[in-house]
Amino acid sequence: MIPLFPLGTVLVPHLVLPLNIYEPRYRTLVANLLDRDPADQEFGVIAIRQGAEVGSDSIPSMFEMGTTATLQNATLLDDGRYDIITVGHRRFRLLDVDDSLPYLQGHVEFIDEPVGACDADLISRVAESFAQYRQQFDSSASVVDVREALPNDPVVLSYLVASALAVNTATQQGLLEDPDAAVRLRNEIALLRDERALMKVVPSLPIFEPDRRPSLN
Repeated sequence: MIPLFPLGTVLVPHLVLPLNIYEPRYRTLVANLLDRDPADQEFGVIAIRQGAEVGSDSIPSMFEMGTTATLQNATLLDDGRYDIITVGHRRFRLLDVDDSLPYLQGHVEFIDEPVGACDADLISRVAESFAQYRQQFDSSASVVDVREALPNDPVVLSYLVASALAVNTATQQGLLEDPDAAVRLRNEIALLRDERALMKVVPSLPIFEPDRRPSLN
């Protein structure tokens, strides 16, 4: 069982997620985490199906799969709020919800991260397509520099691209739920192609930059 923090966004493993904690029940969650051993300061971030507000109270309003966030740093502010820094850690499937505490807890099962049928060619194709995607909306971004800065680990690469795509919550959730990194990378090649084509038609399309950390209030 882990604490739950429903959000209107998808957290993926390896992504840094700063949060400003202001609701009393989630202040309690953070305080309880800080009372634990640092190795056990983990809670579940799970996207809600509608809206973008913290506070979903039932399984139907949440997606089935989420990602745990490990607490890296917490600052208690004068008014009782917390500024925290977390990092996405591991995927989980939500089985049931417990509402006996001020905040939700979830009975979950953790999900492995298989690589799947992935080879160097697939990694290279994704890296090249993503570098061209970045360069298309930022002419100062060198395709070569972006490509060389990308990780070679297929799981990490798949999640970096997933977090950077300017797609809706349901599409990002689908990438999180892909069975392995190879499937995710192949899906991202198609999404990158579609997004690049859309950007030619709608040049003002907002882009989620991969080097920008999401900040949620």
